Amino acid sequence: MNTKPFSVSHRCSLASFRACVLLTLGLAGLTIAADGLSGKTGPAHDMAEPSPHQIAMSVLDDFMRTFSARDARSHVATYHFPHYRLARGEMAVFETIEEGEEAHRALFTQLPTTGWHRSEWVSREIVGVGPSKIHVATRFRRLREDGSVIGEFDSLYILTSVDGRWGVRMRSSFL
Repeated sequence: MNTKPFSVSHRCSLASFRACVLLTLGLAGLTIAADGLSGKTGPAHDMAEPSPHQIAMSVLDDFMRTFSARDARSHVATYHFPHYRLARGEMAVFETIEEGEEAHRALFTQLPTTGWHRSEWVSREIVGVGPSKIHVATRFRRLREDGSVIGEFDSLYILTSVDGRWGVRMRSSFL
């Protein structure tokens, strides 16, 4: 798509001024509409910071993709440490990347014994945003290899920015 600003390069007579204005506005509207469809939001869209929604969804997409791939190292790369997980009335704390990897290697061995094959997001809604913290209310489901649902679970994910990198700091799940 051409991203150069639109300009009218000819003069309009007084009689055709109204038509020129409508044509200009119409073409500008088409440009704005096309940019909106492509996810661009204005003239400085190439330099714009990602929105909190884009940040959160990107981190959570990586989180779920690496979880379902059973890739412990890449999965814990979506975390910040120490990392906290509240589930089944217990708080698990992973102080280091190594602790997180070890716990997830064990989890990725145990979960398939329950019939689990992969997980996916059902819903994700940002419920709080600050300059270095985003809260996301989620629902995810665990699936068997045939695609049948094992269960759906509500969770709250807290993402934080540390040294310019966003990651999951804490999760609280109703399992």
